[in-house]
Amino acid sequence: MKPCSFAIGILALLTACAGAPASPPETPTPQQGDYVLLTMDEQPDVMEAARIEGQLAIANGHCFGLETESITATAVFPVGSRLAKSGTAVEIPGVGVVELGQTVTAGGGYHPPESSPVSIPDECQTSEVILLNPFG
Repeated sequence: MKPCSFAIGILALLTACAGAPASPPETPTPQQGDYVLLTMDEQPDVMEAARIEGQLAIANGHCFGLETESITATAVFPVGSRLAKSGTAVEIPGVGVVELGQTVTAGGGYHPPESSPVSIPDECQTSEVILLNPFG
């Protein structure tokens, strides 16, 4: 009888420990947030000089962009730009962290999405895309 009760005790212990698997801890990644940030992969050979001024905004409900006097458009930020830890601001080289609603003034240009040097995801499509020059 002893060997049987020992086996039942081990089986009960294993069953008690084998409950629902623990979910892995969530570790937030600064580059992943609720909004999409589009950046240049490399410095452009030619930089556009149009003066662009607007408030950092969310274009189309999904992507970082600029709200200017005439349009809210998805923006393509310079090489090295990244999401700030908050996930709702952009860290731009030579500028620092720009929060939603803050004004951005830069050189750049407006383009139809199909002529952007960066592929524009469907959820980021706006009538125009703003390409921003490097700052600093």
